[in-house]
Amino acid sequence: VYISLPTSFHLHWALAALNAGKHVLLEKPAVLDASEAEVLLEAAKKSRKVVFEAAHYRFHPAARRFKQLVSAGSTPPNFLEVRFSMLDPPALLARLGDSDADAAESERSQAERQHERVKNLDRWWYCVDMLMWSTGTKDAEVLAASETRFAMSAALRLSPQLTANISMARDSLMDPFTWTVAARSDTETFELRNFGFPFLWHRLNVRRGGNQNSETLYGEGETTFEHQLGYFREAVLNPELQESFLPTMRVVDRILEASGNGALKEKVMGVC
Repeated sequence: VYISLPTSFHLHWALAALNAGKHVLLEKPAVLDASEAEVLLEAAKKSRKVVFEAAHYRFHPAARRFKQLVSAGSTPPNFLEVRFSMLDPPALLARLGDSDADAAESERSQAERQHERVKNLDRWWYCVDMLMWSTGTKDAEVLAASETRFAMSAALRLSPQLTANISMARDSLMDPFTWTVAARSDTETFELRNFGFPFLWHRLNVRRGGNQNSETLYGEGETTFEHQLGYFREAVLNPELQESFLPTMRVVDRILEASGNGALKEKVMGVC
């Protein structure tokens, strides 16, 4: 079963599919927080079925090449940056119309605030997931975080030697589209542009010392979704290939807590 509903609906319908004896390809983010992840993964374990998060970008050759470079560089990276900015015209108009931001925020209902926060999560989740997946990290300390109506940013420490910044914006007219991840060490920089939809276009820049070259990996032109379907099939045949989405959601929870706005608590069916 493929579940493409908004994230607020995922837990309910994924559990229903598992109870019906079905494997599940579940859109990203798979769940709203770590507690939902624990419930869903435990249900998958008991049912002996696969719940496969549709992190489609991971399965494209360009993303996998970036991960390979990060792990096989001559020196380990000490800093990563992930940026996702995709202009959402209604968000820009709403921000421009909020002459008094504090008053506008107080007038919005809990459901409206929840709706915006989940829409934000659907985008900045990519930043957290790419950060952790590409480095093979299972945990991260959140040093600072800021969440506004249409944006999110955070500073994280993945290890004593490795720090990272993530940022997402839906209302930036000056930066209408950026979908980039970069890893830097003292001697190397790897940068993948448009890691979300690399089958449309991408560029993998590799800089070593004073030398720079670029790579593109389009294969036969397959989309990220076609690659993903193949990996989902392999996970169904061999469930050990399934990757847990729990570590990412634990870091998501910490970012929301550090931002001062707290977790996405109002999980009301139909809100989003």
